[in-house]
Amino acid sequence: MLAVTDSQPPTGPAHPAPAAAAAPLAQAARPPIDSKAALKAMMDSIPTSKEGVFSYPIKWGHYNAAAMGEKFKGWVSSKVEQLLGVQEPTLVDYVVKLLGQHTAPNMLHAELNPVLDNDTETFVIKLYRMVIYETEKAALGLGQP
Repeated sequence: MLAVTDSQPPTGPAHPAPAAAAAPLAQAARPPIDSKAALKAMMDSIPTSKEGVFSYPIKWGHYNAAAMGEKFKGWVSSKVEQLLGVQEPTLVDYVVKLLGQHTAPNMLHAELNPVLDNDTETFVIKLYRMVIYETEKAALGLGQP
């Protein structure tokens, strides 16, 4: 018969190791995700052409309107002021609202064309490349949205 001391809990067929003790072993057996390499590969896969961006299947299920909307709001505000020469908070809020409603790039392009004119296409492509990046990053579980 084996003697059991207080410092060593009983183990073996009659006394399996606690599940909590086994969990770190299972995690240690999995190779860590190289998040930098995953982000780089993901960034390289984001299209740059109008056709590529406009036809990209955006993962709207991973779009966090509160967090991502705030992130995009600063960029949209800066870009709109750069393009129009004045701040346009109403237009900025409208663009962010449309993103929150999962508006397709071609629809946003149609909405903004009367205001941004020749700069519309470049603006929409850059904005949706950021949307694609953030939603793909969230889908991969890399970083905060």
